Amino acid sequence: MSVLLALVLALALAVPAFADQTFSGNGSGQVGITADYTPGSDNTGSVGKVYALTLSWGQTGNLAYNGGKTTYSWNYGKLAYDSTTADKGWTGSAAVTITAKNRSNAAMEVTCDEPEPISGLTISGSYQGGKTVLNLGTAATGGFTAGGSEQSDSTTFNIAPGGVSGDTYKGGNIGTITVTVVGK
Repeated sequence: MSVLLALVLALALAVPAFADQTFSGNGSGQVGITADYTPGSDNTGSVGKVYALTLSWGQTGNLAYNGGKTTYSWNYGKLAYDSTTADKGWTGSAAVTITAKNRSNAAMEVTCDEPEPISGLTISGSYQGGKTVLNLGTAATGGFTAGGSEQSDSTTFNIAPGGVSGDTYKGGNIGTITVTVVGK
């Protein structure tokens, strides 16, 4: 058993030492230090578009329809009714303002159509300055390292006095404006 142990020890002494450099006497050398490397990357080429748009609209002014009623009042001097008939038709004016606020990292386009009146009515008017398309730039104005800025724009459809006509009105909405949103 002791012979076997002696052989094992002798073999252990026979393993050579591996070195990059061998020196005899005094000297200096360099030792390499290794490390793993993962190349840096960002997602600038693969950023997904995030759409966030707020649409709001409001109406100012007042449109009214008079059905043409006749009012009777007793005239005691003539011993008869006097009648007064109000003219049938539309009065007033209104403005519908549509506002779009883009908080997206992509540009957006908002298109406002001409009003579509209910059956039997006609609505005429115009968008202020002829502006029917709102082009909203990206809200990511600061790039990847700074905050952005909400982009907003609006347009107003004006209905002047006499801009609504027709006699089939029974109350409620008189028409709709279709708004189309396209992300760029």
